[in-house]
Amino acid sequence: MELTNPIQITANRKNDTIYIVEHVSSDHAKETATDKVKRLILNEAGKRNNVTNMEN
Repeated sequence: MELTNPIQITANRKNDTIYIVEHVSSDHAKETATDKVKRLILNEAGKRNNVTNMEN
């Protein structure tokens, strides 16, 4: 599979730590990265709430 979108690299420094992020976008993506992360967080929170409710 050939990549049509180049990989982008971003580096940020906070205190003594350097964070390097590589990312590539897809022409076929069905959701944005922001929407995906939001969905994953909400799904995980829902799982934790279900476990808590089962314990009570």
